Amino acid sequence: MDITERKFNWCLEKGKTGKRKHRGLRKIVPDDVEANKHIQKALHNLEAVDYNMKGRFGDWAIQQHSMQCTTHY
Repeated sequence: MDITERKFNWCLEKGKTGKRKHRGLRKIVPDDVEANKHIQKALHNLEAVDYNMKGRFGDWAIQQHSMQCTTHY
């Protein structure tokens, strides 16, 4: 077993016992509706950044993008 596989398995085990929301990886049942909501939100955010870049508000576009990355992911 290579190091990547060992780390992946460690994350799966930690997800079973971790008490915090973002501790380890958890197996879940896929939810296409919820996944689609995330995709639509990401597309909306990308459209807002693109709008600001085209309007020459690049500093705001970068700020928006970095806030979305840190807030939602």
